[in-house]
Formats: sequence, C-alpha cells, structure tokens
Amino acid sequence: MSTVNIDQSAVLAGLEIKAIGLVVPDAIVTAKNYAHLFGACCWEFFDLELENCPGDKSPGNRAKIRMASTRFGGLNLNLIQPLAGEDSHRRFLTERGPGIHHVSFGFVDDHDDRVERLGSAGIGIDMQASIAGGPVFTYTDTQQSLCTRLEIVQAPTTPAEKVLKSWGIYNTEQKGVVDLTGKQLVQLGIVVDDVQRVTDQYRKLLGIEDWNYVEFKSTDSWQGVFHDIPVTGMDFHIRGALANYGNIQLELLEPVSGTSTHNDFLMQHGPGIHHISFGVIPDYSSILSAMQNQDIVVEMGGEIDGGIWFTYLQTQASLGTIFEIVRQDA
Repeated sequence: MSTVNIDQSAVLAGLEIKAIGLVVPDAIVTAKNYAHLFGACCWEFFDLELENCPGDKSPGNRAKIRMASTRFGGLNLNLIQPLAGEDSHRRFLTERGPGIHHVSFGFVDDHDDRVERLGSAGIGIDMQASIAGGPVFTYTDTQQSLCTRLEIVQAPTTPAEKVLKSWGIYNTEQKGVVDLTGKQLVQLGIVVDDVQRVTDQYRKLLGIEDWNYVEFKSTDSWQGVFHDIPVTGMDFHIRGALANYGNIQLELLEPVSGTSTHNDFLMQHGPGIHHISFGVIPDYSSILSAMQNQDIVVEMGGEIDGGIWFTYLQTQASLGTIFEIVRQDA
C-alpha cells in the first residue's frame, strides 16, 4: 500500500470517508440480509422527503426515499430505496441497477464554501437537497470523472436526531452467518475505463498524489474461479492503481483485455464502485465456506502476487454490491 500526500489546494482535500451510500430496490429486505449474513445491527429506518435546492438536475422536484442506516465495518452504511419522485437515486437504480451510489465525507463546517469552490473548479452538482428542512447535502457530479459521486453535508445547527426521526429499529440477537468481530472495510474497488485519466482527477479534486500503478495479468497456468466455475489459464489483463486516503485504500481497476468480473461490470454498468473489501482476514476459509453454505458463490477469485488469494463474493443481489475477502499465505 502507498501513502498519500494531501495537496491542500484540492477542493475536497483533507476530508475523511465516513459513509457509503448504496441504492437498493428494497431497503428493509437488504438490511435484513446484512443482519443475517454479517450480524449487522441495529438498523434505523427513515422515510425522508427531499426538498431539492437550486443547482439540482431536477429543480422543484420533491422526492421521497426510504433509508436504512447502521454502523458497519468502521463506516456508516446507508441503504437508500427510492419511493417517489425523480432524483439521483432513482436515476442510478434505473440506469445502473443496485450498487454503491456515493461515498460520503459526512458533515463539513465549510459546506457552502466547498460547493462554491467545486463550481469554480468545473465540478457540477448531481443533486443537492435538504431533509425535513434540515441540513443540505450535496452530491458531486463526478460519476464520469471519479467513477462515483462524493457527498458532503452541511454541519447541522441542531442535533441530527431532532431532524431525522426513525420510524423503526431492526435489531436481532441472532449472530450472523459470519463473524465480523474486529474486521474493518479497508478498500473500495473502482472499475474505471482509463486509470491514468481517473487518477489525474483524484489528484485534482482530493489531492491524492502518490499512486502505486500495477498490472494484473493471468498466465497459461493461472487457476481460479469465475462465476463458481473452476478455470485454468483464463486470459485477463487488468491495469490498476492504488492509493490510501485516510484509512481507506482506493483501488482503481481498468479492464484492458480478456474475461473478468471487472470487464463484465464495465460493460453492464459503466465505470463505478465494483466492490468493498475486508482485505486480508485470518478466518478466510471459514468465512468463504459459511457464505457458500448460504448459496453465495464466488464471482471471481484466484492467486495473485504469489501467496495472495482474492475472492469476490457474488453478493450483489442480497447486499447491493460485491464483497471481497483476501487470504495471504505465510
């Protein structure tokens, strides 16, 4: 992993990734799936009316969403289900299907100044709205440039719980299928169409300068799994770039040629966040076996870099995105 030098002149430099927002067709069902598989509790549920602000792509529209929220793997996890109206979440679900819609920096004291500076830097607004007359949140129009949206939220003048009132809490004492005790989300895997172009955009906007460029190429003897099918010598070439941003590693992955989950994702959805990773875990084998016993198959997996085994779990339907676990042999 590389270190990151933060250029404070970048518009969103110095912030910390605090939350991940997934758009899903049913927030309640998806939250229960997280509880069942990972023991993720407790979930708070909100039905929220969004009042759009000037600069939004759908001015004057009042959309409604259902959101399920919990703490998961060291981050806040928000599941967002469009209920009514047209907004960024519904557009995403219609155009791309379920998946990670945005990465959030949470509350920032200088929200308005940052938004103004974004505009001056040529970064538009994908959506800007307030919830129940409360703080304004802004999604950057960076799906093309950064291959995801970023969110910043105006710091509230009143406690958030006075503005956001949940209609219910889902908590269960049952343990999940796998034990996440002590495990953190450590990486966002982002499929891109041009690694060099996208790293340049991350430098400009987030000030991430120090990228480690890598090439992932299979060999005639490479053995792995693709959609639960054992394969030998499957041809693929992935160009990558890695950098740390706070406690999260960003992994940009450009499918160059061949067959891979990354190429499938790019063709089916376009550039975007492909997976979330727990990184290297000591109980890799037991977690893999437990997930397979739940009929969750391996999207793609195999050995890279001598003794490092990556496994993408096919959890898009149940959890809204792919999860990765990694084994490192001694």
